[in-house]
Amino acid sequence: MISVPSHLLQLSGNKSISVALLLIASVVILSCSSAKAVYRPSIADKPAAQKEDDTKPMTIDTVEWEVVSEEEVPPITNEESDMAMDKRGSYSVAMFLPLESNKPDIQSLIINENSAANRFISFYAGAVMAMDDLERDGVNLRVDVYDSQRSVDKVRNDLKTDVFRNVDAIIGPYGSSRNKAGLQEVAKFAKENKITVVSPWYASKSITEENPYFIQLRPNLDDHYRKMIAHAKANFSDDEIILLGRDKSSDPRRQRADKSRIQNLQKIHKEIEDNEYAADLKVYTINTDSLQYAEIVYDSMLYETGRKAFIIPYYSSADESFVYNCLRRMNGEKGLDPVHVYTMPMAYESDKIEFNMYRNLSMKICRSKFVDKTEAEVLEFERNYFNRYGAIPSDDAYQGYDVMKFVGDSLEEYGRNFQFFLEGSRQYLQSSFDIQPLVNQGKTDQMIDDRMTELDYFVNKHLDIIEFTDTTFERRD
Repeated sequence: MISVPSHLLQLSGNKSISVALLLIASVVILSCSSAKAVYRPSIADKPAAQKEDDTKPMTIDTVEWEVVSEEEVPPITNEESDMAMDKRGSYSVAMFLPLESNKPDIQSLIINENSAANRFISFYAGAVMAMDDLERDGVNLRVDVYDSQRSVDKVRNDLKTDVFRNVDAIIGPYGSSRNKAGLQEVAKFAKENKITVVSPWYASKSITEENPYFIQLRPNLDDHYRKMIAHAKANFSDDEIILLGRDKSSDPRRQRADKSRIQNLQKIHKEIEDNEYAADLKVYTINTDSLQYAEIVYDSMLYETGRKAFIIPYYSSADESFVYNCLRRMNGEKGLDPVHVYTMPMAYESDKIEFNMYRNLSMKICRSKFVDKTEAEVLEFERNYFNRYGAIPSDDAYQGYDVMKFVGDSLEEYGRNFQFFLEGSRQYLQSSFDIQPLVNQGKTDQMIDDRMTELDYFVNKHLDIIEFTDTTFERRD
């Protein structure tokens, strides 16, 4: 059972979320706003039984040594000694969540299913489920939860508390393109103190550098591009693949970014081909105005015989309207020959794209998170989650479970700084984690010396291609 303060906030309002989930939200809010952090006690808090030492000291003969200078005979050293596993009987984990308990309307935000507060309460609820499983597996963890409040000053002050003197791993805080200072502060702290920090939410090459203690669980943008192009090249000939570009002459900055994006895709195509002189993939550029006013957007492109595989490389919420309109016009203009479309995760998360569009365009979405609702483990988690909280687990609940389970499993198996020893891909309910070193911002095939001097950070490389068939999405790897 989680140890928490006994006082609970009075809650009212939307009944669509269970009382149990609201109570756990209240517990987290109270514990994060007070001096006492939420934690899970375990048998690690109890003193270990002392073993009697029955061995007797051995007597050895006196040996005379002749000292030889190091210049004559260099000493034998073990450069891997610094990389030995540091396994312990129990571990301490700190977790930053942006609950923003300092807001006056926090109670109403908690029960609003579309609010950020509700999202991270769900993440925490999933993490609690993972703690239960880890405890049953004999993993001894203490987990302290901190409300980052999306404030770098709050994070900086929390890092000065006693808990962080002996913490073994840190999860979070949340970062975004507009607010990443708190995550950068934790990455700096982790590097200075050789503590592993796991970043579940934000992918960026600008958070930290030369920091082997930072693990980014979201694959980078180039990883998505590489996955889509590699999958397309494995299933289509190069002359069937088309890169979709955008022409917006009224915005020179965006036009430069779009041009750079296409150049990057061509570069990745040639790296996969292992031939820098390989012919470029075809590019079809769409003028944004034509999506609204032109009678035909794709001209003769869709009327050429043969199947086609379009790669649409746009990913941010600001690109959603452009991507949707490209798909809408493509769906209306496509001929009888099959059309296949590769898209970024945004196409899966968009409320605008309808299921008939997924089906008609054989859309293949590149995504790092996917829940297969037919798997027994997923069904069991849904049942246990509903029994506990009275709600269906959201993506954030699955993510909270996977992240906490990954951290707990890794600490138990490899000890502190487990990132140096991870091998292969680890699959959980929603996510798979294939943690690899990022050297010199992406050149992972370079040699890494034992001091890790050229390692920027570790990143998850696992991505799935999913496609809608019949009534559900399925993996297409």
